[in-house]
Amino acid sequence: MCDFLPSAVPAEILRAVLDSASERPSITGSSPWEVYIVSGAARDRLSSALVEAALARSIAEVPGEGLQGHSRSRQNREDLQRYFGFFGAPHLFLVSMEPGEGRLLAGVDAGIHAGTFLSLLRSYGLSGVSQSHLRLFTDTIRSALAIDGPQEFLSCIAFGYPASHAESPVLSVALH
Repeated sequence: MCDFLPSAVPAEILRAVLDSASERPSITGSSPWEVYIVSGAARDRLSSALVEAALARSIAEVPGEGLQGHSRSRQNREDLQRYFGFFGAPHLFLVSMEPGEGRLLAGVDAGIHAGTFLSLLRSYGLSGVSQSHLRLFTDTIRSALAIDGPQEFLSCIAFGYPASHAESPVLSVALH
């Protein structure tokens, strides 16, 4: 299971992880992306909006721990709430980038940055889980967080203090 304690990460620890992650290697020598740290009421608002958007897209199943659910079923809604509830993590690390030329290499750099952030979390007694399906909900994210602009969200890492030292699950969400 991948569960998090509700305790917020102190600002000084968060700043240290973000500063260390910014010192990662770079292919392009630039950072044409934006990082958003989402917590509290904004995180909760985003979670609710993502569950509703996922249900509207007729998600057929969220495999994991033997689940075989159908769209809009009670079990499927509960699993969507868990997944898009970020497994209880109090914080999100979202990476966005505007569409355009040079995006491929810049996207690789953004991935290196996100991977570095994810790896550094353990150094501070934190844990994180990458939630790649959020990239399919760019419009929902922009709307829920009142973000203007054409940027697309490339990655999301839910993070915080782990509730246990158990392995993170590998979940897959099938969209139709």
